[in-house]
Amino acid sequence: MAVDTTIPKTTRLQRGTRLFQERGHEITRTTGGTYRVPSCSGEASYHVYLGEVTCCSCPDHRRAKASGEFCKHVHAAAIVAAKRRAARRRDAS
Repeated sequence: MAVDTTIPKTTRLQRGTRLFQERGHEITRTTGGTYRVPSCSGEASYHVYLGEVTCCSCPDHRRAKASGEFCKHVHAAAIVAAKRRAARRRDAS
């Protein structure tokens, strides 16, 4: 019997979480719901808009959207946004 030695494919959510963990300190809010998110390689950055129509300037965004998903940059920016909201709620109480 053959043993499956393939490496499990990571999801965009998992890659976005890892991007936040490794480079979250580099994710910056620019205006309103727009964030600048670095690429994993560090050679570029992408603009992510978290709003009624969430979008990202990365090449994978269109492919992800076509399959009903978000790219890793959107996931990483969403984590930053959620942490900012949680900190504001803590500070307000």
